[in-house]
Amino acid sequence: MNFKHMALAGAMALASCGVFAAPGDSFTSDFGSSTGAAGTIDSTFTFFTGLGSGLQDWELGVVATGLIALTSVTIDGTPVAIGPGPKLALGSGTFFNTDDLVAVHVVGTTTGKGSFGGSVTLTSVIPEPESYALMLAGLGVLGFVAHRRSTTQL
Repeated sequence: MNFKHMALAGAMALASCGVFAAPGDSFTSDFGSSTGAAGTIDSTFTFFTGLGSGLQDWELGVVATGLIALTSVTIDGTPVAIGPGPKLALGSGTFFNTDDLVAVHVVGTTTGKGSFGGSVTLTSVIPEPESYALMLAGLGVLGFVAHRRSTTQL
């Protein structure tokens, strides 16, 4: 493998990484809505996080008041547990965010006046030292294989 191929492979690897936030950066936002009539609630809140793409931890809480009952709450398609009772949804987890957008979708029913509100927090994940060690070991193996191939072709 010559220098041009190695440079091209390195450039492609860097380009595929995308934009990553600094480890530990976080985004928090509040959201909510109210109603005065009976019917169905179907609200989507979309947030621009500014964290870039990468592995992110999320925490989400939604509370309903009045005559509203929550039936479904999701964050980027991932369901959030509802309960105890139909007025509270709490959840947390980790996902790979491919862009700076996160959508929270709240569905419920109401028999009259009520409101709901919530808060979402996203935090970019700090890689463990073992992850860096594994990455460096893999790069070392690739370098060894590339060097060995170049010496056997001479």
